[in-house]
Amino acid sequence: MGKPGRPVAAHTIATEAARKKIVEFVSKNLDKLLTAQLDLALGHWVTETDSDGIEKTYFKSPSNDAIKYLQDRLVGKPTEQLSVDNPNENSQLADINNKLDQMYKNVTASRK
Repeated sequence: MGKPGRPVAAHTIATEAARKKIVEFVSKNLDKLLTAQLDLALGHWVTETDSDGIEKTYFKSPSNDAIKYLQDRLVGKPTEQLSVDNPNENSQLADINNKLDQMYKNVTASRK
């Protein structure tokens, strides 16, 4: 924690202590957490009691978010590409270049 010879800020000590508690908690409950994540990804049966005391059981559909999370963890996140199609791109770039050229000529001319 911190650089050698420098005092460590109180908030840094508190943050490290909190991080240590989180790691310990997650480590102790890892099997339960993984099972819960897998249940979400596969779908699972839920039993609930409504306000009238009637018990209802139904199947909760798989969660796409849980599936994606597990896939990302297993094989890594896919690379994402962003493509913007602009049919006027060449003419717009030409206009910008012309304006920049004119600005450059104006600046160099004013310096003479």
